[in-house]
Amino acid sequence: MPTSEYKCYAPVFPARSACCCRWMTLMYLLAVFILIAGTLGLIQLCPKGRCTIKQLLYKMEHCMEGNNDPNVPL
Repeated sequence: MPTSEYKCYAPVFPARSACCCRWMTLMYLLAVFILIAGTLGLIQLCPKGRCTIKQLLYKMEHCMEGNNDPNVPL
């Protein structure tokens, strides 16, 4: 029986300034905290939930460079 593995890709977003990235990093950290704490960590059991968290972390890490490639696997 084939396994249907959920594939998670990096989001496409423009490069931002350092000031904007600091602000967005705070917002993304708050979002990740709410996703994990608000669901008592259960969101990590769902592949889409893990993907959402990975995408937010990717956006924080690459905020100033941006991403134009929708095929970057996470």
